[in-house]
Amino acid sequence: MYKIPVCKINIGKVTFNSVHDVRIDKSIHNFMDTARIKIPTSARLRTSATDIGETVQVAQQFKEGDFVQVNLGYNPNLKNEFVGFVRRINFATPLEIECEGYSYQLRKKTITKQFVKSSLKEILNELIKGTDIILHKDVPDMPIDKVIFRGLDGAEALRVLKDKYLVNSFFIDNVLYAGLLYVPNNGKVKYEMYAGNVVDADSLKYRLADEVKVKIKAIHIKPNGQRVEASVGEDGGVERTVFLSMTDKTQMQERAKSLIKDYQYSGYEGKIKTFLIPKAVPGMIAEINDSRYKERTGAYYIESVLIEFGTSGARRVLEIGVRANKQK
Repeated sequence: MYKIPVCKINIGKVTFNSVHDVRIDKSIHNFMDTARIKIPTSARLRTSATDIGETVQVAQQFKEGDFVQVNLGYNPNLKNEFVGFVRRINFATPLEIECEGYSYQLRKKTITKQFVKSSLKEILNELIKGTDIILHKDVPDMPIDKVIFRGLDGAEALRVLKDKYLVNSFFIDNVLYAGLLYVPNNGKVKYEMYAGNVVDADSLKYRLADEVKVKIKAIHIKPNGQRVEASVGEDGGVERTVFLSMTDKTQMQERAKSLIKDYQYSGYEGKIKTFLIPKAVPGMIAEINDSRYKERTGAYYIESVLIEFGTSGARRVLEIGVRANKQK
């Protein structure tokens, strides 16, 4: 039975059930979730105040900062795919509304403060104070000796933490995660390569372990903020950074060598295009079943998700990362 793509989009006090198109981008490498919504410059909209549809000039109904919720799916099942705020309205034809996730609230907040002998959790709790953001339960209680924010907005403060302490940050709706690149226990989703829910896997490539170049950079940050670094592996391939408690460079190199096998595995890399269902978000694990090549079946971390929804249909593009069940 053919499933009809449907939507329900709330912007401020306005709700509409049809659009020209929607594009949603999310990634574990970027703490800013984005959505671009295109709708006609005039349309029949329903407001929460009257609950009566009327034809209006659409651009006049929205303003920067309006709350946005995008629900997409197949009739009659809808899933929430984006929450955030209007960032910019582009007066084009069709009208384009640029939206940003909960990083928008961080960018609206200014912080001037010095943290000494603190922790990542303490700093993040200060950054999100007064917002609707909550911290992910798996944020590590990482010690941070000293960091100073001088008149920065909250998003700039996250960049400082990334540049100085290599803390990776991203949102899952209004939940802020910061710490290691991959989030533990963020859910799983299953895909069948053939005659299943995968539409296109041409960008997905299978690579063998002995063909993969890996470089590991090991870092230890001393209480005074000074870094001790050690690198092992080959240039020109996968590069990963790890934090270690040890300070001896020889020990750090040995530990980094032992970690290379985590990234030097046989498995898939690249992207797959799927139907809108099942829902998948960055940080989840994609279990990919390959009925033709059983040895290629495996689980992989999802690094980014692109959703394209519109008059031509609805698709989800997943970029997969490292293998979650390592094997040669």
